[in-house]
Amino acid sequence: MGKGAKISVAGSAVAVAAIIGAIMFVSPTRALSAAIMRDCIGVVKQKTKGVEIISATAIQPEPNRRKVEDFNRATQAVISRGDIVPSEPSVLIDFRTDRGDGKALCTYFVELETGSGTYSGVSAHDVQIGLNSLSGLEMAFMKRFDVGRLDRALSLIPIFGVVQKFYLD
Repeated sequence: MGKGAKISVAGSAVAVAAIIGAIMFVSPTRALSAAIMRDCIGVVKQKTKGVEIISATAIQPEPNRRKVEDFNRATQAVISRGDIVPSEPSVLIDFRTDRGDGKALCTYFVELETGSGTYSGVSAHDVQIGLNSLSGLEMAFMKRFDVGRLDRALSLIPIFGVVQKFYLD
């Protein structure tokens, strides 16, 4: 076996080990957070011309618990009280355009499959960009997606140029 082949095999083994490690040790909620961040950023870029994304914050309180005080405390640094009212799970996007800074909030419906630790049927429930909310017709054409085990490994890849924040209360 040549030197190039050995390096290729070793690189492949390291990549497979990293993916298996991520599947075992990265939580499903982090994978969901990264997936909905990417989706929300895509919607904001599609609906807003000349946008530069500054930060994306995924907000996921524990399922079956409404921790209103903890939720407000966790988000008060990134959201102005009264401007946008978040729902769970959600992503808050801070962006900049040539007309100034703005915020967008995307909320999602998700179904957790507890046996496998994967999410199926993830779909946008509401998207509010600045003070404008997308219409029901636009929401109907947004895609549904699943967040599985491989997404746990993909969640470790940063979204370049965007500050990512995760609030998993």
